[in-house]
Amino acid sequence: MSGGYAPGVAGRLRYLLGGRLPGHIEWVRHDLTDAGWPLRVLGRAFIPLVPVIIVAGALPLPGIALHVATALLVVLAWGLTIPAFVQPLRDRRLRQHDLTPPTDDDPPDDPPPQEG
Repeated sequence: MSGGYAPGVAGRLRYLLGGRLPGHIEWVRHDLTDAGWPLRVLGRAFIPLVPVIIVAGALPLPGIALHVATALLVVLAWGLTIPAFVQPLRDRRLRQHDLTPPTDDDPPDDPPPQEG
């Protein structure tokens, strides 16, 4: 299977940061369409917040409560906005790799068993 193997560490890092993986098209398709894809997309969307949280924790604020409140505010803002954009984020990544995003009209990969 061409492009079905997983990328190495450098390739995964590039993919996590939004880069393309031209030699791993089937792996990308699996990552963005297999069960659990929404959680993986959410996790990747959280990565850019890590430096923000670190900087917020390093600010010279009085008391630990303000550090915690600042980090909590950032995470809460992420948690209330990013989940609404999971589908468009996935579709953009699929198009970035020249793959067609699935539509609601597409049949599921595993059709339910028929009774009979």
